[in-house]
Amino acid sequence: PDAADIDECYYTDKVLGVASPFNTSDSASYTGIPCLSPGLCYNSPGVSLTPTCNDTCSFEVGYGDGTVESGHLALETFHMGGSVEKQQQRLVFGCTKFTPSASFLADMGIMGMSPGPFSFISQILSNDNSMPQRFAYCLPESFQSLNYTGSIHFGNYVIPPSSLISAMSYTPLQPPFGPSAYMYYYVTLEGITIGSVSLDTSLQPVNTSDLITPQGTIFDTGTPLTHLQTPLYNRFLQEFILQSSHLNPSTADGTQACYTMPVLETKLPSVPTVSFHFANNMTMELGPEDLLFAAYADSVNSTVCLAMRDADSSTLLNIIGNYQQRNYWVEVDHASRRLGIAKANCARSI
Repeated sequence: PDAADIDECYYTDKVLGVASPFNTSDSASYTGIPCLSPGLCYNSPGVSLTPTCNDTCSFEVGYGDGTVESGHLALETFHMGGSVEKQQQRLVFGCTKFTPSASFLADMGIMGMSPGPFSFISQILSNDNSMPQRFAYCLPESFQSLNYTGSIHFGNYVIPPSSLISAMSYTPLQPPFGPSAYMYYYVTLEGITIGSVSLDTSLQPVNTSDLITPQGTIFDTGTPLTHLQTPLYNRFLQEFILQSSHLNPSTADGTQACYTMPVLETKLPSVPTVSFHFANNMTMELGPEDLLFAAYADSVNSTVCLAMRDADSSTLLNIIGNYQQRNYWVEVDHASRRLGIAKANCARSI
């Protein structure tokens, strides 16, 4: 939900494609959280409180891709469908201000899936002690069609065997470091191959005495594109361009890894297969649909670009973004402290 003030939230109307107001006064279960509410406002981890407070707890949250959401905290009852409809009462959620310049009209909001205590997943799992402490999601790729939807499961579920292309493999979740570490799912990245070339992925080792800087490699459901630490990204980009030299490069947007193709072409250009290797022999293999995104087009050509970015020079994080997670079942098992992936067909027609 998005909000313009403490009396109105906004959500995106999927039919009209515009931001529509959700009048909180129409909801008998909606409650704004007061500024001085102990344990919910001033003790909310991951929430930077705004300098002023007009009775309701205001917040500002930044994400790994540089976007920022701000608004106020509230309590509301949520309803989830599926094989068994379940009502989740009195969940903490953020009602964010509607800003057209930063709004993605295809989205209705952000579902928090971090390990933090006030994320959506943490709240619904903690509300039911009998529910297995895990969740899994499968995001469809969108190059061929936007008329697909993915899946997400919580607690008791069985991943549909018909959707699987490979078996599930797992890597341990690593201990996090730093004050914001609870927000992320840390894993160990052991290597990257591009085609048949193995990259040197050696980076500055995690400094466990540094309690300020987030470090390591994380799986992130909220950041679209994968971000690599600058030294690793530079090595990756150099090798990717070298192995893609048969393509027609485009520098129209100022980047080094964009390529042109006929606008009517329905198949992405051939690029080297990229594999990310994680601890415990978990490998994520990426093809053209995982590595390239459509940047823009004219009447003759379309331009596709590498769907990876250089991480901010001030960060020591590698971020595995959700663009690269598409057409994989991704499972996070809190109880077993592990993260698993399986290649899949995630598309369901809508």
